[in-house]
Amino acid sequence: MAKWDTKTLKEVIGEISRGRIVLPVIQRELVWETDKIMALFETILKGESFGGIMTVIDPANRSPMFEFRSFISSYYQGQIIESKKVDKLEEETTYIIDGQQRLSAFYIGITGEYNNDSLYIDLFGESNCNNFNIIFAKDSTRLPKTIDNHDGTKKLKPLWYKVSDIYTRFVDGGYDHKSFIDDFAFEIDENMLPEDKKKMEDNLYKIQVAFFSNPIIGLCGVPVNRNIDIIQNRLNIVRLFQKLNQGGTVLSGIELMRSVLKAYSADNERFLNDIKDKYVDIGFDQDEIVKLIFLLQDNCNKEIIDIDQTDSDFINAKGERIKKCLDGTRVFLKHAHLYEYVTASRPSLIPLTFIAYHLFHLEINDPSVYFENSETGNNDSMPIRTWLIVSLLNHVFQRGNGWDPRTTGRRKILEVLKNNKNKLFPTELLYDVYKNHPLNKFDNNLNETWEWLNWYERSLVIYLIYRKPENFRQNDIDHIHPKSILESIGIEWNKINLLGNFQYLYYKDNRSKQAVEFGEWLHEMFRDKPDKLNEYLEIHSIPNNNLLWKSDKFEEFLEARRELIFNKLKKQI
Repeated sequence: MAKWDTKTLKEVIGEISRGRIVLPVIQRELVWETDKIMALFETILKGESFGGIMTVIDPANRSPMFEFRSFISSYYQGQIIESKKVDKLEEETTYIIDGQQRLSAFYIGITGEYNNDSLYIDLFGESNCNNFNIIFAKDSTRLPKTIDNHDGTKKLKPLWYKVSDIYTRFVDGGYDHKSFIDDFAFEIDENMLPEDKKKMEDNLYKIQVAFFSNPIIGLCGVPVNRNIDIIQNRLNIVRLFQKLNQGGTVLSGIELMRSVLKAYSADNERFLNDIKDKYVDIGFDQDEIVKLIFLLQDNCNKEIIDIDQTDSDFINAKGERIKKCLDGTRVFLKHAHLYEYVTASRPSLIPLTFIAYHLFHLEINDPSVYFENSETGNNDSMPIRTWLIVSLLNHVFQRGNGWDPRTTGRRKILEVLKNNKNKLFPTELLYDVYKNHPLNKFDNNLNETWEWLNWYERSLVIYLIYRKPENFRQNDIDHIHPKSILESIGIEWNKINLLGNFQYLYYKDNRSKQAVEFGEWLHEMFRDKPDKLNEYLEIHSIPNNNLLWKSDKFEEFLEARRELIFNKLKKQI
């Protein structure tokens, strides 16, 4: 049977400060933002309920059920607080299973900061109307000088005071607002009007009741069967954690997965913290890395909800190598001159997972440096680069080309790689998979017809023919001959949007050519600058026949440019 205990906020803050109320390793990070913290303080000042707190109590003088971490008083975005391991609990310890966000909000608001901002309250607030003004700010000079009254009919002058300072004064003054109200008022303004002093007294009274007098926090201790395996107990608590969070701050699938992994082994917390944001530039967040972990074990069908002890053991044994394989995948992209494209365009992550898979199963000590000699002595680098480019150009990893790449595609590619571990990357065998499936449209040989050039992934074609522009942005791809002009002379819409009528321009240049004949724009841009004009024509694969720069020669322009684009693309592949 669950055991309920009610405490004042001051008592709970004290227990947290002394390390008797803690967060078990299965708990996630703080996800509440300041608006929710402010709303919570308004709730308790109004005397409203905010729900019970579910806990598990671990007795003293025994090995703890969980590794755990302390609550943070000063929160900074991106900070990581790891759980600590102790051999034996010196005193009874309470783990928070549900209610972490609320208790963290109280602890930060009363004792610390949120991204260097402190919590302030207006002591002239209309507490008689339950109108409490609570704001986070770096200091009082950045707070509003006037505040709307409760019904918005007039402006009031606020008296801002830091909540943490009020809390400290109450503690030092014996928790009675009347014992120091006069000194407090004199310190702020010795000539304070009686009505303002009354407002301040009313607000301080509400704070006293909410923080010190009223036992507003209900702690419910969940019973634990000490006779079953400790891992099973942890998993039971994780399931409880999941159920409780369905009605509170929603627990995502990846957050549940992290909790389950940490229930199997607290060491997984360090692995998850290490990878948290380290590989998002190439598309791997924690969710995708867990899917990669399944793949590395030759399982492409496993779902996150099926994570189990074998995955935890795999991470503990191979965690460092997994990270080195992801490092090596990034190195590959940089040496292949595809890093900027991947970070800007976010193509399918499937091929990158198989590059990481290939690295993982090579019998080499450090996969992170495998591609460092790509240009000189690595026989794997160019075949993998070609496979990646050809696959992306042909939409192999996008739905609608004859298979579901996330299921059928991953399974068939895995079958090939699984049979070629510690060998050169099997590029030709993978092409055979595409052809034999068969995909609706695929050819590993580059085709020069508009049918194929327009079929290829456009953003990648442009990236390649422009020789990998730095700071690549898809928004900088736009028409060469303005579509408004072409429409006005009856050019079909499908021809206006052919690849041959697109170029890569930075925003300022793009704006300067809107609704202007292309030839006229070139003349204005490069008047008396023939060298600059020739450079522009070469960079943008523009035919040097100026007769083709006019919209009435648009179809001849397209045909001449097709050959230029194909030749550049062929060189890049």
